[in-house]
Amino acid sequence: MPSTETPFTIEDWEPHAVDESAPDLALGRVSFRKTYKGDDLVGTAVATMLNCGQVAYTAMERITGTLAGRTGSFVLMHSATADTNGATGAVVPGSGTGELAGLTGTMSISHADGGGPVLALDWSL
Repeated sequence: MPSTETPFTIEDWEPHAVDESAPDLALGRVSFRKTYKGDDLVGTAVATMLNCGQVAYTAMERITGTLAGRTGSFVLMHSATADTNGATGAVVPGSGTGELAGLTGTMSISHADGGGPVLALDWSL
């Protein structure tokens, strides 16, 4: 199973409050975009996330671009809680398009020391 690690940036962060009755645990929804620039993965993503303050989130994002020279898009589903070390998730089965149709895999997000976030993707076609 090939593996790639790709740094990314987050842009256009648009939070929307859903329930603020418990301020530190406010429920919300966020829409945002990402840009991936790595050796094997280059592309952009649109994403939506549900969160409970700073203690938990779950998100889905569609990445459109090139993975190992193959062009298309796929959807990642991931989540994390404050007591975990980074996020984990998977490629949504059946979400691959174009040359990425049939893509499967698992993923994690971590933060490099002194650096930004990095997507680790273990995948197969």
